[in-house]
Amino acid sequence: MNPEHDFSRSPRQRQRHRETGFYCMLGLATALAVAAVLALDWSIDDDSARLQSATATLQAELAQLQPRLAQVAALESGIATQQGQLQLQLTQASQRAFAPRALHALAAVSPTDIRLHQITVRTGEAEIRGAASGQQQLQDLVEALQASGLGQVRLQEMRQETHQDAPHDPLAIPPLPYRFTLRLDGSDNVTDAGLPAQQQQQQQQQSSRHDAVQAPRARRT
Repeated sequence: MNPEHDFSRSPRQRQRHRETGFYCMLGLATALAVAAVLALDWSIDDDSARLQSATATLQAELAQLQPRLAQVAALESGIATQQGQLQLQLTQASQRAFAPRALHALAAVSPTDIRLHQITVRTGEAEIRGAASGQQQLQDLVEALQASGLGQVRLQEMRQETHQDAPHDPLAIPPLPYRFTLRLDGSDNVTDAGLPAQQQQQQQQQSSRHDAVQAPRARRT
């Protein structure tokens, strides 16, 4: 005899009892599923609210930082402008010092070995035309100019001339046989040697200000 069968009820009552239990279980499962969906929806809404609050906070902080960022950008632009002006002053000071330094270096040339015919000084460069008694004397002149720190010295032209057909004048200075053209390029020789101490101090202050501006940005990053 099967104990699960209740013979005190009719088959129709037993079937109705089973259907009632099935529908109760189905309703309970549906209620649990709805509760899970509602809990998930509540969690999503809560996370969305947190994200919106965090976004609003970040936007408020960014709005507060915008004036400071604008000030930093303005300071960097001003520093870059001042550095460009200072570099221009450095270049101009070096170019102004180039001409007297070149003339000072040429003042020590011996007139018996080297005779200068023409000196053309331009911006950062000079062209020297003259005559030399020999190739060694011309090489000594080139080495002396290079040692003076004027920049790169190039021998642009050298030719030997004969003066056999020239009229003999006992009072005239005998001509030198080698004609030469030298070019001095001092454009790359830009140093702080010719600058006043005030300009050098100004350059150091600008570098310090630029480092001070960059430091807070590095910490924020």
